[in-house]
Amino acid sequence: MIKSDMWHEIHSRRRLKETKKSIARALGLHIQTIRKVLRQAAPRPYERTKDERGILTPYKSYILQRLAAVGYCARSIYEELQARGYPGCYDTVKRFVSPLRAI
Repeated sequence: MIKSDMWHEIHSRRRLKETKKSIARALGLHIQTIRKVLRQAAPRPYERTKDERGILTPYKSYILQRLAAVGYCARSIYEELQARGYPGCYDTVKRFVSPLRAI
């Protein structure tokens, strides 16, 4: 991940007609990184991709159905999920149930 100041440094060196290879050597970066940065029109912030497929995904519909019946108790939901073959830990269930409690 190249930060904004490094992006500006690479582009300013290139405007001064410095070669990509010498920029890479001077900054301690790979030449492919330099090429990639030079193709960017503006510095881009880091964006983490969200993994929608989690350990609770197969159980979400069951959890949402059972929450009201067990009084939004994460421990009860966790024990029911274990009986259904849930391999995860209690904390994962607790983090999923916690924001739903406030609704």
